[in-house]
Amino acid sequence: MEILLKKLDIHDKESLLDFEKRNRTYFEKFVPSRGNDYYLKNEFKERHKQLLLEQEKNESLFFLIQKRDGTIIGRINVIDIQDQIGEIGYRIGEEFVGGKVASQAVSLLCQQLSDPPFINMLHSLKAKTLVEHIASQRVLEKNHFKKIATEEVTINNQTLNFYIYEYQLL
Repeated sequence: MEILLKKLDIHDKESLLDFEKRNRTYFEKFVPSRGNDYYLKNEFKERHKQLLLEQEKNESLFFLIQKRDGTIIGRINVIDIQDQIGEIGYRIGEEFVGGKVASQAVSLLCQQLSDPPFINMLHSLKAKTLVEHIASQRVLEKNHFKKIATEEVTINNQTLNFYIYEYQLL
């Protein structure tokens, strides 16, 4: 399947909310819940505004993973950009898992970040994946990310173990 990355904008909020709602149960198998309020229209609208503000300030970058017809099939983000290092994260809708969408999206992101206007914004990327999430580890390793550390984090009274990966853009 051919995919493209589209930088998040103000017009995406309703289609993105629909995507998140459709895939909520699936996503919560891998990451802690964002809570019920996240999926309320007004709350989501405010959160969307905040994401766009972060993006305007070059603190984060948010991209939709889309099919050619504009259907959202996932998200890929670069957050917490500081000292030319950002952390990537991605989520693929359940019906598109296993079709190499995540690998393609990470590859496209790395290509885009290596070109203007992003080339001077970022020199390296970091990524975290649950130790149990083998598919995500394969995606990162296929795209030349190197495992550099492990980390234990407690979220919502749940202890999670992560691998930390790094990728050099330059």
